[in-house]
Amino acid sequence: PRLGALFPIIMALHKGTVKAVLSGDTVLIMGLTGAPPPEKQITLTGLMAPRLGRRDNTTRDEYFAWDAREFLRKLVIGKAVTFRIDQSVPSIGRDFGTVWLGTQDGENIAHAVVGNGYAKTKAGSAKDLPPEAFEVLSQLEEQAQQKELGIWVKTEGAGHASVREVKPVPGAISGAELLEKYSGKPVDAVIDQIVSGSTVRAFLLPEMYHITLLLSGAQCPVIRRVKGGEGEEDSEVAEPFAREAKFHAELKLLHRDVQIILDGVDKYDNCVGTIVHPMGNISQYLLESGLAKIVDWSLKFARDKDMLRAAENKAKHNRMRLWKDWTPPPLATVSGAREFSGKLVEIVSGDYVVVRDAAADATDPHGLHKLALASIRCPRLGRRDEKDEKFAFEAKELLRSRFIGKRVRVTVDYSRPSGPAGAETGEERRFASVLTDKANLAEAVVAAGFATVVKHRGDEPRSVHYDALLQAESLAEREGRGLHGAKEPPTRHVNDLSTPAASAQARQFLSSFQRTGRMRGVVDFVVNGGRLKVYVPKESVILGFAIAGVRCPQTSRKAGEAGDPYGDAAVAFTRDMCLQHDVEVEVEAQDKIGTFIGTCWIKGKSLGLMLLEQGLAKLQPGFRPERVHDGQALEAAEAKARAQRLRVWEGYVEQAPEEETEDAPARAPETLAVICTHVSDGCNLYLQSATEATATLGALQERLSAIGKAPADPAFAPRNGEMVCGQFSVDNQWYRCRVERRTPEGYRVVFVDYGNADVIPASALRALPAHMTTAAPLAKDCCLVMLKPPKEEDLAEAAYRALGSICMDQELTATIEHRERSGKLHVTLMEKGATTSVNSQLLQEGLARVGRSLRRGDARLEKLMAGLRVDQETARRAHLNIWQFGDCIDSEDEEPPRPAPRR
Repeated sequence: PRLGALFPIIMALHKGTVKAVLSGDTVLIMGLTGAPPPEKQITLTGLMAPRLGRRDNTTRDEYFAWDAREFLRKLVIGKAVTFRIDQSVPSIGRDFGTVWLGTQDGENIAHAVVGNGYAKTKAGSAKDLPPEAFEVLSQLEEQAQQKELGIWVKTEGAGHASVREVKPVPGAISGAELLEKYSGKPVDAVIDQIVSGSTVRAFLLPEMYHITLLLSGAQCPVIRRVKGGEGEEDSEVAEPFAREAKFHAELKLLHRDVQIILDGVDKYDNCVGTIVHPMGNISQYLLESGLAKIVDWSLKFARDKDMLRAAENKAKHNRMRLWKDWTPPPLATVSGAREFSGKLVEIVSGDYVVVRDAAADATDPHGLHKLALASIRCPRLGRRDEKDEKFAFEAKELLRSRFIGKRVRVTVDYSRPSGPAGAETGEERRFASVLTDKANLAEAVVAAGFATVVKHRGDEPRSVHYDALLQAESLAEREGRGLHGAKEPPTRHVNDLSTPAASAQARQFLSSFQRTGRMRGVVDFVVNGGRLKVYVPKESVILGFAIAGVRCPQTSRKAGEAGDPYGDAAVAFTRDMCLQHDVEVEVEAQDKIGTFIGTCWIKGKSLGLMLLEQGLAKLQPGFRPERVHDGQALEAAEAKARAQRLRVWEGYVEQAPEEETEDAPARAPETLAVICTHVSDGCNLYLQSATEATATLGALQERLSAIGKAPADPAFAPRNGEMVCGQFSVDNQWYRCRVERRTPEGYRVVFVDYGNADVIPASALRALPAHMTTAAPLAKDCCLVMLKPPKEEDLAEAAYRALGSICMDQELTATIEHRERSGKLHVTLMEKGATTSVNSQLLQEGLARVGRSLRRGDARLEKLMAGLRVDQETARRAHLNIWQFGDCIDSEDEEPPRPAPRR
């Protein structure tokens, strides 16, 4: 223990506080004044307690040495005492004295130790004590012997059992093993030594593990020992406030009973944890006093990070000790605000986004704010011919797929010059925390292993959610996710068909895309209101795509040139609606430069239709509705916008109307007898016309069997989409099929006359004559009109089985309610002799739900939907299947609101 200034060595009474108990007969007393106060080590006069062994077990405890020390420690530690120095022996550097609890009238602690059998009167001590004092100690010793207390116990083996077996950590056990044993559990302990304000050594009881413990999240200045030169003594160099921090920790913790919660281990296998003490949290006290600073590497283990951050901030603002020269960093803002709400409109990379301020109009460029996610770093995306760094695409795609278009709250944490040029021009990059109602964007990327947390220096500004980021990174490291694992990301090869140089290649894809029908994609770039670049993941291509039948006003081509009125507004609207959103596209045609022309749907609604409704587009001259998907709806949308004089229709003068004629009566839906040949899921199936199948299948099957008997051609390698003759693996019969793709086992094909699929080897394929490839498939792709199957896996399987049991291989009556351009039929099915449709049966059993209307304004379909909703309500009220836990309809099932008319 450190010795301070000595008390005068006279036969006088002094007051102090017991700071430490070194053995059963020796205490360290601290004075009441001074900063720090003087200290005096006192050995009780005339006593001899058993000696403690060394912590490294090189010497062992004498019998009952630990018990004697513990008795005296619990009696006097931290208490006020009065003491007298009876004798000082400079040759051995020890002072002998008498100590009373409280005042001189209080209990003599030597009497308590001897009376409880934890010390003996020292031989020859009669000359050191007044006769009456020696007589009292002798009587107490004799009474303790008679009562067999402490060292006088006669129970066999008691002395041996009292000797500690100190277990050093690491040594007897590793820090990691100890953490696994006690993690999260409060363990009784005694603080044995204070190394620095934030580092202690302690005994864990009763196992006697001796550990070095670092406080979670806090670090105090330290006192370093400097080795002296030849003939010189070693010296100590203390960092500012190191001695004061150590003193405060000793005052509160040294030799005190505490509980320790192990939170982790450092790279040297030292334990990191929290000390639980009745006087409060020592970490919080040190931080609030400005005697410690938060360190991020151990803060990730802390249990109450917010409390520690608040304590440090309090010390900063009060300029306490270590923070006496601290000045708060200037607040970074966006348009003068540190916090704002907005919409996430673009993901530039995994750590760089664009947010549009909620208070700004979509056409206002000043309302767009480019923000870097604070305190994280993602792999870089490649430029031009450069390759992306590992997981750069995955990081960007994670943010895009989960958060694009969401409402977010932004807190600007700090700003820095934007590169070397920014330092000269004053241009700054702003770093911010961006949160949705349920997630932190930065934390989501870090938790997936696609980003690392920046290790900030000292009091460098950082994300307000820095602790959560460190915790997410720790989890990703433990589970080996992304950058922290050995698994390589999948290789991406994207063919860009949108460039002028790729126009010839793009033409080769036209027929394939037309046959495919709707394709899922992501809008990669908006050229103008009606032209996009769309990435189609399944085909690994980027398409130049134009909206069929629609013409948007043009933006300016050169700086300083004026574009068409509302050209910028159309671009802003399209960017806001679909940039980086998931879309569906259907290719219908192609222009002379290779741009694909067709329909684009965002969340089920046509982009062309929305542009027309908003008055941001007109129909192409010579527009023919029968040649474009939902052509009549496009005409109606344009007419409505024109009547309201919206945007591009401002100043439009209505021409004299032609004489109106009565509308032709609505065409009745087609009804025919069908046979179900395949069920895809709870609402989708394939149907054959009963009359057509009867007339055609027999002869067709004979020709296909003859083709199948021919020997296989080893060189035959059909392309995707090609019609061939294939042998079904279940019945070994030959059928017409279309190749979907090649697999390691052979080819995946769809049997076009039945609708089912199979994977068959190349040896089971034969080429078809041309006239047999052009004949229309007998099986029609159909779905139950305006019905959606359950999303839950078990209920989806139940719906699939129910539809199969009703329809499979049965002759039914199908009413065709709607035809898609792709050829898919939306039908109402009736069993023979039944009065309730199959559609209604599934709804009434709670195995399907009503989706969106196919066409607004169609009275027949609206009436049909009303009847379906009645059937659905029956199941909902009875809580059947998908309704068993209440309503299951999500936002995708609701009809989109009609735009309010503008005046």
